[in-house]
Amino acid sequence: MNFGEQKSDLSALKAKNEELNKGQDLLVKQLEEWRDAYKAQQTQLQAKQDRLAVLENDRCNPLLDQVSDLKDSINRPDRYGYSEQTVANLREVLKGYQESLQACYGARS
Repeated sequence: MNFGEQKSDLSALKAKNEELNKGQDLLVKQLEEWRDAYKAQQTQLQAKQDRLAVLENDRCNPLLDQVSDLKDSINRPDRYGYSEQTVANLREVLKGYQESLQACYGARS
């Protein structure tokens, strides 16, 4: 092998190396874009999960308000002018609301 062939081979290898480096740079750029897209999706997912948790809490809050109102009515029947029969009926209604509220909280976990 003579010097001319070695020089030619070296030039060909340098050209191939440059080509491979360009391909690697392109792949690195694509990988960075994919990572950025993944991070954006993770951020969106977390925001959606946070919103879902808020909505689930919102679903239980009206039941909690009803339970509180009924407890107040039962604990102060004279304030509302309720008879003993009405208070007994309210206790039954309260029991149903409490069961619904427990089911609501149970469904969240």
